Amino acid sequence: MHDAIPDPAGSDSGPQGAPSDRRTALGWLLGLAVFVLLFQGSRGLYEPDEGRYTNVALAMLRSGDWTHPYLHHEVPHYAKPPLTYWSLAATIALFGRNEWACRLPHALAFILTICCLYRLGRIFVPGRPWLPALAYALAPLPFAASNVITPDTPLALFTTLGLTAFACFWWPGASTRPRVWLAVMWAAFGLAFLTKGPAGWLPLIAVIVFVWTQERGAGWKRLFKPCDVALCLTLAFSWYAQVALSKPDLLHYFLIDELYNRVATGEHRRNPEWYKPFLIYGPGLIICLLPWAREAWDAAPAAWSRLRSFAKPEARRAHAETFFLTLALLLPLAVLMLIRSRLILYLLPLCAPLILLLARHMRALAFTNARKAWVGFWIVALVGLKFGAARFDSGLNSKNFAAALNGQLVARPYEVVFVDGDPFYGLNFYLDCQVEHLKLAGTSGEELAEEVAEEEPNVVYSVRSKYLQGFCRSVSDLNHRTTVLGNHDEFTFVRLTHDGEAGAQPANER
Repeated sequence: MHDAIPDPAGSDSGPQGAPSDRRTALGWLLGLAVFVLLFQGSRGLYEPDEGRYTNVALAMLRSGDWTHPYLHHEVPHYAKPPLTYWSLAATIALFGRNEWACRLPHALAFILTICCLYRLGRIFVPGRPWLPALAYALAPLPFAASNVITPDTPLALFTTLGLTAFACFWWPGASTRPRVWLAVMWAAFGLAFLTKGPAGWLPLIAVIVFVWTQERGAGWKRLFKPCDVALCLTLAFSWYAQVALSKPDLLHYFLIDELYNRVATGEHRRNPEWYKPFLIYGPGLIICLLPWAREAWDAAPAAWSRLRSFAKPEARRAHAETFFLTLALLLPLAVLMLIRSRLILYLLPLCAPLILLLARHMRALAFTNARKAWVGFWIVALVGLKFGAARFDSGLNSKNFAAALNGQLVARPYEVVFVDGDPFYGLNFYLDCQVEHLKLAGTSGEELAEEVAEEEPNVVYSVRSKYLQGFCRSVSDLNHRTTVLGNHDEFTFVRLTHDGEAGAQPANER
């Protein structure tokens, strides 16, 4: 038995697949594309995430090596699986070196996720299947994330696609080919793993638990088809296996540094304190519910009552749809609360089930002219926020940094070396140069000595101003002189010349 869903708004009028329906759907899709893509390329790349991911994608295009990600030709970077890098490299190759092309994969992922919410709406909110899609499109967190280059928006697409395919398989309705949806589900979760590793399988845990509560072992037999599971594992682990075989030490890196340390330690400094989940995920979930905060508040008592009822097996079966969405929300959230790495964007895969639960509460809500005006205002506000962000002068904007550096150079640098400061990897995008990170403080200077010994042409050092004098002394010990080229914010640009070269001017003489 499944909980019945009333259809207060009536069924969709007109025959399915009629030309007018297709034209209407195309019109809404074009409007959605304009809403999402407007001002998508107006803002420069922000550090650290956008600069780093774009830099790795450009390195793939330059080297032709799409298997091994590199931050610098001497520095491999295996912190994340490559699917995000591949999508960035593909759109840059197709549409050129511009911010719009860099953010296009994330905009498309956001649009496709909204389409998944519409398909889920046909199952869980059949009277108003557009309501979950509308709520997701207007949710500030997914909307903002679609304009930032990280793996989280593509991850949300694949996890939501996985949930959508499972729902179409489990509640087929008029569908005559539910078996195909099962293959789509496993493929989607395989791609989710290839996007962000184990985090991509958190919603899959909810699916497995739900099937067990509904049909026990018989349900698992329906779910775990060998060919489909093999497809998932192949998509998820082929890249990991390939790079681990070529570099055996990576197995330790994946299991210890990237899995154990992120889950059980605070080594990655991602808000490991015990209280941080409440400060990050609590407000984050509220942001996901905007602009429907009042409706969410009204739904809270009934949601709590229904959650308590799920302690009884008969309630879990009688209200299977609500129970499934609750599991898809709360099980991943519980894991995110427990692990020691916490960022607000980790909530993105949870937004779909959260918004679907809210939409089920709102399915009988009257959309008055005042509420429609509020939706229109919210659309303008979100687009205005994106427009305003493009004109906000942030110190993390690589475009501004590149303009300041380029204005103080005669020729484009071959390499920019950041000393004791977070590197602006986005400089590779704007100046087509290598970007390297060098540690000086707290070391005996071996890294600096090795860098200077390479004698690469046209290298510029970017040094935090408070470390400049110490840097100059270290350079002097290596029989080189420093020439200050200029500065930007807290960074000073310096070029090195050997003591025997003419034209060098010590930094302290300028």
